[in-house]
Amino acid sequence: FIQVDIDASEINKNIEIDIPIQGDVKQALKMMNDRMEPKKNIGPWIRQIDKWKKEFPLTYELDEKAIVPQHLISELTKLADEDAIVSVGVGQHQMWTAQFWDFNEPFRWLCSSGLGAMGFGLPGAMGAQVAHPKKQVINIDGDGSFLMNIQELQTLKMENIPVKNVVLNNAHLGMVAQWEDRFYKSLRGHTYLGDANFAEIAHAFGVKSESISKPSEVLPALKRMLKHEGPYVLDVKYPYNDKSHGHVMPMIPANHTYLDTLIDAKHSLREYWEKKGIIKE
Repeated sequence: FIQVDIDASEINKNIEIDIPIQGDVKQALKMMNDRMEPKKNIGPWIRQIDKWKKEFPLTYELDEKAIVPQHLISELTKLADEDAIVSVGVGQHQMWTAQFWDFNEPFRWLCSSGLGAMGFGLPGAMGAQVAHPKKQVINIDGDGSFLMNIQELQTLKMENIPVKNVVLNNAHLGMVAQWEDRFYKSLRGHTYLGDANFAEIAHAFGVKSESISKPSEVLPALKRMLKHEGPYVLDVKYPYNDKSHGHVMPMIPANHTYLDTLIDAKHSLREYWEKKGIIKE
């Protein structure tokens, strides 16, 4: 482990460190970067990834009666500024945004990634907006994740930080419920959150807001949100379901390898490679 900290008393405080570095992290990282070997040619790997994207395209099914979150994200990426900064919390919304947002430049994606920090979306977006006041900053969040730091709506209002919040509200901890559906016979372990109205909550803080639940409302609502000059909360209500398009794919089952990755509701990557003759049981 390498630990960089400006405060010497923090080094080796919680875990045993192999390489302790006391100093400013900016200067320390610069010195480490100067000593790193040049990047290897990753062109072949990028081409392989592009090939897989064509073989396994990300898709979703539209619903005439209910909002499909993947579709909403696909529409929002078309309407947003090209250099918009996008922040997310943790959950299904996080994965769908990574899959369906059209990023064309680095440093546009704020995500806690493997840390799994629910509640990161709103404060992450606030920091980005303060650092880049002229850029469009959008927080795409889930209801469970948004609840973790919902009190920061007060800060948005008081400081007039124009972050646009899209709350994908299916009344569940969706990612956990997905695991319950696939591996635990849909046994619910407190993953139903109830039908909260985030538009009303935002209104109580004095933040402009609205709630939508119909597919026909999606585009007009997104346009109103992006046009508004101040902070905004768009509460997107859609039903949780255990159908294939209601779950995040691909996913790796617990205690399995990458070869066991579920490509869709019925097929795994292992089956694909076996059919290709690349691997054999």
